[in-house]
Amino acid sequence: GPLGMQSLNAGLREATDLAASLKLILREKASPDLLADYDQRHRAEWRALMGLNGDPKPAPSADEWVKEHRAKILAAIPASGADLTHLLKRLGLEFEPASANSLHAPA
Repeated sequence: GPLGMQSLNAGLREATDLAASLKLILREKASPDLLADYDQRHRAEWRALMGLNGDPKPAPSADEWVKEHRAKILAAIPASGADLTHLLKRLGLEFEPASANSLHAPA
């Protein structure tokens, strides 16, 4: 299903990003702070995919059906990251990524 495709896309992109970050840290002596940046980027993406940022907001020009079903549409789009944002925009929906302050769950 679409949600599985989102997870697959996000997981593959996350694995590629992790490998690149580890290569920079281990082989090119980059700062380990790269892992904190990696964590923030991907935590924000997963929060968006899980709908933890709220419902997408409809643009005034969005179709009435899209406005009515916007809460369910996010999980049905088989994309993640910039592709997800692009497809939602084509439907007339806007979705804000999580802010840096809301990325971590309370301890």
